[in-house]
Amino acid sequence: PICIGYIGAVKKLEVIENPKVGDKILTEIKILNSAFNIDQIEAKVWSNDKTKILAEGEMKISLTETEI
Repeated sequence: PICIGYIGAVKKLEVIENPKVGDKILTEIKILNSAFNIDQIEAKVWSNDKTKILAEGEMKISLTETEI
């Protein structure tokens, strides 16, 4: 199931480089804190099986119970 989500804040975002055509992209999410249905997460985007980091940052997100 896919839930509807909202982004409340983005901070410490750093885009290091863009992927190249044909690169595989892997996104890693780590929940740092969770309260009142709001999660603070850390995200990292890698290319080619974690050989190169493309971007990283933190976000506050909220996911609803509604599925699409």
